[in-house]
Amino acid sequence: MTVSVVGTSISQGGWLPDVEHTGIWPVVNTRLKDLGYRPVVNRGRGGLAIRNPATGEKPALEYVKQVVQQDCPTAVVLELGANDWSTHTPWSSGTLPTDLGYCAFAADEIDQWLHSQGIATIWCTGMPVANSFRCVTHQPQGMRNLTGGRLYLIGSGTGINSLEPMNAKVCQWNDWLWAAGDAGTRTVVDIWSPLQPDNECNGNPALYLDGLHPNAAGSALIAHAFDVGALIPHLEAL
Repeated sequence: MTVSVVGTSISQGGWLPDVEHTGIWPVVNTRLKDLGYRPVVNRGRGGLAIRNPATGEKPALEYVKQVVQQDCPTAVVLELGANDWSTHTPWSSGTLPTDLGYCAFAADEIDQWLHSQGIATIWCTGMPVANSFRCVTHQPQGMRNLTGGRLYLIGSGTGINSLEPMNAKVCQWNDWLWAAGDAGTRTVVDIWSPLQPDNECNGNPALYLDGLHPNAAGSALIAHAFDVGALIPHLEAL
């Protein structure tokens, strides 16, 4: 019995010093070892997105299939979305049925494919960004400017200016995940709360390297708060 993690650079943790000891999943694995269980296999990949808006491709689903072939897991932890709502997906007017719905549809496809293989899924919520994050990205549909922890798409496909806070998108995504979790159709683990979002949903800047990626302290908080009870039914004892 094996659990694989399919995630973004947040799971990969390559920016952390001594990542083998300070990354989210190495710390989770230490907790599992102390409880007498085998570790999860971390397959985090920097830049991994649920959906490529330019081509319609679904890179996360293809990567999931590769990981399943390689690891033969009984469950997969999915830490996805950060590369869809931060610098990749061209949001327009910002409603779940239209913009976020594309990612939700692709995420449902990941679930359905894994379940068809007899593999359980465990979804991580999205994380807040901190107000120290700064990014300007140019796209054919306009300029997106992330300042103060907020993402703005200017000149969207709707023909009007649309101002959408990035963390509001993360909250929408999380609400969608939690609704399925509450309905018993999806297992969801909270990695939003450990980063101590304020009343405006900005994460605590002291817990980030760059406002997007958690530093060692932020990673430790996520790892120690992670509900390992969601993993244990799918892991072998040592």
